[in-house]
Amino acid sequence: MTVANIADEIYKELGSPTDYSTSAISFWVRTNVGELNNLLIANYSVNAASPQEIEDDNTVPNEIPKEAVAVLKKMYMVHYYDLEIKKNLISISTDSIIEVRDQGSSVRKVNKNQVTLSLGNLRKQEVDGLSDLITAYRSRSSEPRQVAGDDTVEGEYRRNDTTLRNGLY
Repeated sequence: MTVANIADEIYKELGSPTDYSTSAISFWVRTNVGELNNLLIANYSVNAASPQEIEDDNTVPNEIPKEAVAVLKKMYMVHYYDLEIKKNLISISTDSIIEVRDQGSSVRKVNKNQVTLSLGNLRKQEVDGLSDLITAYRSRSSEPRQVAGDDTVEGEYRRNDTTLRNGLY
C-alpha cells in the first residue's frame, strides 16, 4: 500500500479536517515507519521508487499487511489528538474569559478545560486501541521458539494413581 493511499484513508477517517492536508499526513506516515517497526517488531521501509510503497525488507519485498496499516492509522489518531490537546492548551493560556454579561445580554465561551479533558479521554481510548492492535499483531505473527516432545514416536502412558508412593508403579 502506498503512503499516499494510507494518508488519504486517514484524512477521510478524520472527516476531512480543514486544518490538515493529505500531504502533511503523508509526511507523518513516511517519517513514522521506524516507530511502526519498533512497535510491531517488524522490518518495514518506504520504497524510494516513484510509488513510495511501504514494504517489508525481506529478500522478496512484500506489501505492508492491512493489520500493520491499521496500527499505523491508530498511531496517527493518537498523534492527531496530541496536536488537538496542545492547540487547546495554548488557546486556554491566551483566553481566560468564560462568560461576559452586560445590559441583559451575555456571551458565554466554550469551557476549553472541558474540551481538553474530553480530548484527553478520546486520546486515552485511542492509546488503548493502539495497544490492543499491537498485541493482536504480535500474537498473530509470533511463532513458538521450541516445541517440546516428539510426536513421531509413540509414548508410554501410565495410570496416574495417587495411592502409590515414591513414584513406583
